[in-house]
Amino acid sequence: MIFEANKKHTWNLGVNIVEIVDEKVGMYEADCPDKVCYSPEYISRPGETIVCLPNRIVIEVKGEEPQEDDEDIITGFKSDNHD
Repeated sequence: MIFEANKKHTWNLGVNIVEIVDEKVGMYEADCPDKVCYSPEYISRPGETIVCLPNRIVIEVKGEEPQEDDEDIITGFKSDNHD
């Protein structure tokens, strides 16, 4: 499914509001319990994703493949629910 940005979308699994600002996309609001989908705050490069597993949402930037000299950033998130 494709949804419009900056609009509230509600379904049986939860609520997510996606925001597009300055050619970047991010999760503006989500009612999921862990809020992992807030990190990273915004994505803009092709292939980058934001995932909200509880609400079954995947946001992916589509477009041309990134250049080989582009930097990759890997971040981690530790949930309070796991050791």
